[in-house]
Parts: sequence; C-alpha cells; structure tokens
Amino acid sequence: MTYNDTSKDEPDPIVAYAEFDRYLSQLEDGYLKELAGEIKAKYIEGKDETGFYEYIQQQKPAAVFVTDYNIRWLYLGLALLLILGVYAPDLLKLWQRYRSGLRHQAS
Repeated sequence: MTYNDTSKDEPDPIVAYAEFDRYLSQLEDGYLKELAGEIKAKYIEGKDETGFYEYIQQQKPAAVFVTDYNIRWLYLGLALLLILGVYAPDLLKLWQRYRSGLRHQAS
C-alpha cells in the first residue's frame, strides 16, 4: 500500500488509527515551554476560559508603527489599480463596440 495518492482522504496509519483522532495531535508542553524559553517568551496554554482572554487583553503590543505620512491613499490607489486591471479588458471591448457603433451611424 502506498500513500502517494493525495486524492484519497485516508489518514496516515502511523498518525491516526481511528476516524475520530484523524485531526487531533498531542500537546507537547515541554517542547513548547523550552522553545518559549529560547526566545525569551512565556508559554501560555490557550484555553477557552475568561482568565486566558483577560491575560491576552492585558498584554502590551510588541511594537507600534507610527508614520509621519498618511498612507491610506496608497492602499486605496492600489485597490483601484487592481480593480481596473481586472475589468480593463471588458471596458476596452465595450469602448471599441461603442466607437464602432458610432462609425456605423455616421456613415
């Protein structure tokens, strides 16, 4: 049996033995705590509890980005260019049909 066919939704038997544990993984607390220590961070297990959310809300941002210039226009201009790029071929065809219609009416 080979596992080269990715079109099949079959779990790797080494990882998952039953249907219910296909997408589950074991929490490696020790490794994550060690990794956090290496980068001078603090490991906190994310739980769906109010204490966890309160702790997260109390954290200060790692960095604040302040610019001397308002760059909102840059993002708006980029969005406009992308939209024009998407619709430009259709607009050109429409304009050509309009101009050819005007020529036929003039003759």
